[in-house]
Amino acid sequence: MKEIGLSKEWMKSSIRLVLLILFCVIIQRSHAQKVWFKDYSPTNNHLHIETNQFTAFTIRVIKPFAQGIRVQGINADIVWDEHVINEDYSQTILYVKTDSVLELINCKGVQLQVIFQHVPEVPSKNPKVDRRNMCSQPVMVHPSQWRQGLADPAPNPLGTQLRHCIVHHSAGGNGNTNYTTLVRNYYVQHTQVNGWDDIGYNFLIAFDGTVFIGRDKQNLNGPQYNVKGAHFCGKNDGTAGIGLIGNFNDIKPSDTMLNSLKKVIAWIFFQEERSALDSTQHPSPTDPYLDHIAGHRQGCATACPGDSVFMTLDSIRAQIEVLRKECIRLVGVKKKQPSTLKFIVTAGQLFIPKEQNWQLYNLVGERVAFSGYPKSYDTRLNLKTGIYVLRYDGGSKKLLIP
Repeated sequence: MKEIGLSKEWMKSSIRLVLLILFCVIIQRSHAQKVWFKDYSPTNNHLHIETNQFTAFTIRVIKPFAQGIRVQGINADIVWDEHVINEDYSQTILYVKTDSVLELINCKGVQLQVIFQHVPEVPSKNPKVDRRNMCSQPVMVHPSQWRQGLADPAPNPLGTQLRHCIVHHSAGGNGNTNYTTLVRNYYVQHTQVNGWDDIGYNFLIAFDGTVFIGRDKQNLNGPQYNVKGAHFCGKNDGTAGIGLIGNFNDIKPSDTMLNSLKKVIAWIFFQEERSALDSTQHPSPTDPYLDHIAGHRQGCATACPGDSVFMTLDSIRAQIEVLRKECIRLVGVKKKQPSTLKFIVTAGQLFIPKEQNWQLYNLVGERVAFSGYPKSYDTRLNLKTGIYVLRYDGGSKKLLIP
């Protein structure tokens, strides 16, 4: 009898534990990110939508479409997202707004789709920005902080060797001071609505100067700015995208925001020994020259990064170059010490251990591979028979691939 009693108590405890686990799972799911799509064909100028509580929404309109659609409470026509190029529809920027009701005006006869998303907040405050050392990497909010509780990005991001910093604006978010929430909603839109592997930008900068690391480099070898993003009209090789949070067509960014922008790029160009005032052909050596610090509109037809930012880029470039040269004076450029590169060439295959820093060129001058790309523990490259130039810290070698 005693053993039976203990068995019953054990069963009761087990049931309570299972119920507790189920309760926690339900609570977690109720607070997890959600994205849902709704299609509409309005028959009058006013569309009233009631749905689950959302934190942001995007509108897709089937082409051709009527101009002048408005959202109740927004004193301007909706803004189209110039990062999303599709032959069948146009897509608006992300509007971050917590509500369960959405009203559209002047949408009669327009076939549209509204994409709602609910993204829970992170229970942490925005960190303060440290600006004491202008030559070191600025203090940044890591994805593990702002992405807490959201789905992970796609694995195995691609690497690229930075040549240009591309300045953007998000075209929305003015007046919203919960910058972490904005970044979280951008991430969900980019990954679950646009279908990208991760958030498109390498860095995002808030109005108060807070710097967020965007696209997660995960296990990619190399610095954060050498992660290939999705921000520059399909010409993302050699670029890092820096998104200023807000719409700067009419209003100006804050001084703290611009100071953070200058510090981020000055740090990058100091590390890479690149002049902020120069230009390089992009995306290939046969294409037109592109400023090392460029606005999004210099790559395709867009208003980004807004007139108030773009019109001051010359001044921003000059100030960043002053900062970069001051870092050279204070810190000095570390001279690259000659090193012995370890590599093996056998039967058309080049083997280089992961820890080496190197770049491989063909005799036409095209870079065919470099350290950190392809991403793997070791780099094994199957190459065509011929002569290649292997450049590495401290020297270069000609290789004959048999």
